[in-house]
Amino acid sequence: MKTQEKIIFCNTVENLTSVEIDELNAFHARSCCMILKNDDYYYGLRANHFVVEEGWSERHIFSRMKLISANHKGGRAMVLIREGEVFKE
Repeated sequence: MKTQEKIIFCNTVENLTSVEIDELNAFHARSCCMILKNDDYYYGLRANHFVVEEGWSERHIFSRMKLISANHKGGRAMVLIREGEVFKE
Protein backbone atom coordinates (compact mmCIF):
# COMPACT_ATOMS: atom_id res chain seq x y z
CA MET A 1 0.00 0.00 0.00
CA LYS A 2 1.13 3.50 -0.76
CA THR A 3 0.01 6.90 0.49
CA GLN A 4 -1.06 9.48 -2.06
CA GLU A 5 0.24 12.99 -1.39
CA LYS A 6 -1.09 16.42 -2.32
CA ILE A 7 1.09 19.52 -2.31
CA ILE A 8 -0.78 22.28 -0.46
CA PHE A 9 1.82 24.90 -1.42
CA CYS A 10 5.44 25.30 -2.52
CA ASN A 11 6.79 28.81 -2.16
CA THR A 12 9.62 31.00 -0.94
CA VAL A 13 9.21 32.78 2.38
CA GLU A 14 9.11 36.25 0.83
CA ASN A 15 6.36 35.20 -1.62
CA LEU A 16 4.00 33.43 0.80
CA THR A 17 0.36 34.41 0.37
CA SER A 18 -1.95 35.06 3.31
CA VAL A 19 -3.63 31.68 2.66
CA GLU A 20 -0.24 29.91 2.75
CA ILE A 21 0.66 31.71 5.99
CA ASP A 22 -2.65 30.51 7.48
CA GLU A 23 -1.76 26.96 6.40
CA LEU A 24 1.64 27.28 8.14
CA ASN A 25 0.06 28.65 11.31
CA ALA A 26 -2.33 25.67 11.43
CA PHE A 27 0.50 23.11 11.13
CA HIS A 28 1.73 21.31 14.28
CA ALA A 29 4.93 19.25 14.10
CA ARG A 30 5.22 15.95 15.95
CA SER A 31 8.64 14.83 14.71
CA CYS A 32 11.38 16.00 12.39
CA CYS A 33 14.46 14.81 10.53
CA MET A 34 17.10 16.20 8.21
CA ILE A 35 17.80 14.87 4.73
CA LEU A 36 21.24 15.57 3.27
CA LYS A 37 21.81 15.77 -0.48
CA ASN A 38 24.54 17.28 -2.64
CA ASP A 39 22.97 20.37 -4.28
CA ASP A 40 19.94 18.36 -5.36
CA TYR A 41 16.16 18.59 -5.49
CA TYR A 42 13.65 17.19 -3.00
CA TYR A 43 9.92 17.88 -3.46
CA GLY A 44 10.75 20.74 -5.82
CA LEU A 45 13.23 22.45 -3.47
CA ARG A 46 16.94 22.69 -4.27
CA ALA A 47 19.50 22.55 -1.46
CA ASN A 48 22.02 20.47 0.46
CA HIS A 49 20.00 20.20 3.68
CA PHE A 50 16.25 19.62 3.92
CA VAL A 51 14.33 19.68 7.20
CA VAL A 52 11.24 17.47 7.16
CA GLU A 53 8.65 18.05 9.88
CA GLU A 54 5.87 15.48 10.19
CA GLY A 55 2.68 16.37 12.00
CA TRP A 56 -0.91 17.45 11.60
CA SER A 57 -2.95 20.51 10.67
CA GLU A 58 -5.98 22.20 12.17
CA ARG A 59 -7.20 22.65 8.56
CA HIS A 60 -6.71 19.01 7.49
CA ILE A 61 -7.47 17.13 10.70
CA PHE A 62 -7.84 13.67 9.17
CA SER A 63 -4.56 13.73 7.25
CA ARG A 64 -0.92 13.42 8.17
CA MET A 65 1.11 16.41 7.03
CA LYS A 66 4.74 17.15 6.11
CA LEU A 67 6.42 20.53 6.06
CA ILE A 68 9.73 20.52 4.19
CA SER A 69 12.01 23.54 4.29
CA ALA A 70 15.35 24.35 2.72
CA ASN A 71 17.63 27.31 2.05
CA HIS A 72 19.41 27.63 -1.30
CA LYS A 73 21.75 30.58 -1.79
CA GLY A 74 19.98 32.71 0.81
CA GLY A 75 16.44 31.94 -0.32
CA ARG A 76 14.33 29.94 2.13
CA ALA A 77 11.53 27.91 0.60
CA MET A 78 8.92 25.51 1.97
CA VAL A 79 6.59 22.79 0.76
CA LEU A 80 3.52 21.75 2.74
CA ILE A 81 2.21 18.29 1.84
CA ARG A 82 -0.98 16.52 2.88
CA GLU A 83 -0.94 12.76 2.84
CA GLY A 84 -4.22 11.58 1.38
CA GLU A 85 -6.09 8.32 1.09
CA VAL A 86 -4.20 5.06 1.23
CA PHE A 87 -4.51 3.00 -1.95
CA LYS A 88 -3.14 -0.32 -3.17
CA GLU A 89 -0.42 -0.17 -5.81
